[in-house]
Amino acid sequence: PELREVAAEDHGRLWELVEALDELPFEAAMHPCGLLVSNGGLLERTPMAPTTVDNIAMSQFDKEDIEDTGHPKIDIIGVRMQSALAHAAAEIERVTGEPLDLDDPAQVPPDDPATYGLISSGDTLGTFQLESPGQREL
Repeated sequence: PELREVAAEDHGRLWELVEALDELPFEAAMHPCGLLVSNGGLLERTPMAPTTVDNIAMSQFDKEDIEDTGHPKIDIIGVRMQSALAHAAAEIERVTGEPLDLDDPAQVPPDDPATYGLISSGDTLGTFQLESPGQREL
């Protein structure tokens, strides 16, 4: 609705970019640490899609929409990601001899040009939220 209100206004190249983004294909991706719970077989309760992981299928519902169907969704990425970050920081300290405080913006700046350059290159395989074909192409 907000876009309809300003559609007639001149926004220069912005509208072209918005329309180009709107035409990009949506890439389905499996959440690496999500767990979907059901009191019945999921194959009978939700459309499922195959994945590249043996014996693992994923619901075709969007992460927000699945909860509207009465299925609780448990997101367990927090603990595993915290462990991965702690391991990475320990490895950096082991290799360099310098401790890394992930909460210190001087050590991990939120606007690091090298990080943005890497993301912009599309070389983000293995980077959570940035590894899907659609994100890399964008």
